[in-house]
Amino acid sequence: MSTQQGSYIVIYFTDLLRLILNKSDHIYKKFKVFSRKAYLAYLMPFKHERLRKKAAHSSPIRVAFVASNLASWKVDQVVEEMNASEYFETTIFVAHLRNRFSSAVSDHEYKKLSLHFKKKKFNFLDTYNLADYEVRQAVLRFDPHLVFITNPHSLISPALHEELLNDRLTCYVPYHHEVVAYGDNSEQYNQFSHNAFWKVFSPHYTSKEYYQQKRMKGGKGVVVTGLPACEPLLEPSRQFSYPWKNHSGEKLRVIWAPHWLIRSDLKLATIYELGEEIRELAWRYQDRVEWVMRPHPFLRPTMANHPDWGKNKTDDFFQFWSESGFTQIEEGEYTDLFHTSDAMIHDSGSFLAEYLCVDKPVMYLKTELTSDNYLNDFGISALNACTIGRKVEDVEQFINDLIDGKDPGIQKRKRFIEERLKALYETPPSKKICHNLLREFD
Repeated sequence: MSTQQGSYIVIYFTDLLRLILNKSDHIYKKFKVFSRKAYLAYLMPFKHERLRKKAAHSSPIRVAFVASNLASWKVDQVVEEMNASEYFETTIFVAHLRNRFSSAVSDHEYKKLSLHFKKKKFNFLDTYNLADYEVRQAVLRFDPHLVFITNPHSLISPALHEELLNDRLTCYVPYHHEVVAYGDNSEQYNQFSHNAFWKVFSPHYTSKEYYQQKRMKGGKGVVVTGLPACEPLLEPSRQFSYPWKNHSGEKLRVIWAPHWLIRSDLKLATIYELGEEIRELAWRYQDRVEWVMRPHPFLRPTMANHPDWGKNKTDDFFQFWSESGFTQIEEGEYTDLFHTSDAMIHDSGSFLAEYLCVDKPVMYLKTELTSDNYLNDFGISALNACTIGRKVEDVEQFINDLIDGKDPGIQKRKRFIEERLKALYETPPSKKICHNLLREFD
């Protein structure tokens, strides 16, 4: 059976069921979701196999990457590995964030991405101001054999998301370390996109187990490689630039990375409760501590709409962190920032494991409104390697320990690195990914 015939069958039975259940819209919608996922999980692999055979022995293999915001971009190392090989040709499609995002947020993320790719000297195509039909023409001109989708959510033009998922061999490197588990896990492992991916390059074995258990497609095409973004974090001997205002190194250098998300089924952000107190702490310790605030890109607009904050209070808050002589905001690539820091304080999901790669003291923040109930086995093991902070007094104690030359949690941290990271990163994830793909097209 061809995928086109399979699609017609799904449409036929979907329409038939709607006639039968014309007064039960809820049941119809659930069936529609189920049938779409079933098509992607069980019929798309036949199309993938035809595309793979058609592209076999191509030289070079044309690979497109879709980028919409810097926080979701975790594949620098994959692009670099491919660019160093004669077997691949790469380009990056810079997309326009659309759904649920203001023009200010979209413009800001677009500028960060463009600057980052220019610094990296990556080949990229700017589609930010292109109409959908122009984006489709650009895709056809490059005609990629492979497409890396760097965010599973439908946040951009269908021409760079749904249509590519339907028509191309698509790969996914998760944009976070997949440490979280919440609800029925469909959002993280069983969306339409997750079932449409030809390959998923998973950051660890716990992640693969969730794909096997939760995704309609199961573990087919899931390959455990580690997270490519961790590669430079595990290189202590590399050369660094210093993004800090004060280059003398006389002060303690601390990163504060606050998350934005707090909703009924997933509560991570502590800034709404602790933000003002941490600002006061930064003020009081300004002679001994230099701070970098590393906000999630969606934090500022979310705070501006929060009933306890609002735009004016949020603007004043961010102005303090960007303009004070002992604080700054950094939103770009963070490898050098991590390596040149002394410690991190955060409530981020992905940074929970990523910062541990640099083997430095870290405090993970939780409050009465947040919890570690949203973490999977890998996430819990990473959390156990951190010092836990529940109130500002805990943060202050952590800072004082660092000032006194103590290293909170050093043994727990080193145990996590030895037991959960070392074997996973003996071969760099980017090399594993490229080798896996070359075998498919040999």
